[in-house]
Amino acid sequence: MANAVSRAAPHVYVPVFADPVSHPTAAWILDADLTAVTISFGVLWATKYWTVSGDSVLLLDQAGRDAVDAAEAAARVTANRATSEAAVDETGEPVGWELRALIEVFNRRDNFLVNRIAEIQAALDTVRDTPGNAGARLDTLPANWLATDTRTKPDAIADYKTEISSGGADS
Repeated sequence: MANAVSRAAPHVYVPVFADPVSHPTAAWILDADLTAVTISFGVLWATKYWTVSGDSVLLLDQAGRDAVDAAEAAARVTANRATSEAAVDETGEPVGWELRALIEVFNRRDNFLVNRIAEIQAALDTVRDTPGNAGARLDTLPANWLATDTRTKPDAIADYKTEISSGGADS
């Protein structure tokens, strides 16, 4: 079958009859031997993996094919980033701003919770290591742990001590 392969990259393969008038030999290889770029049964490697040397069409080695793939992946990432940053929704905000804001809120919340858990663990270690009964150890806890909108820390401690004295909780 007649064909034409462009000499310049990216290589263009034309699997039809090509004549020197429509495809000048200075820019095209006419009726090129494609055995080096044939996988099997006439299936060809993608033209992005081809290279031309003189009048021969050759296949890039594995390192060359990997380099082509890496360059394409980097170009896709750059294009995707540019597209996502340039795109705006109907409010004029960048597309995805709600998701980014939500992620930021969750990250802040998670950081807050991690810090509170560490503080609680440290306080519980302190309570565990403090001698005395549970009511006495309760005095070592920070005020904001026991206080609520309706009662103060001393009220909470008094209530807890009363419950312990009456045989409830951890007496």
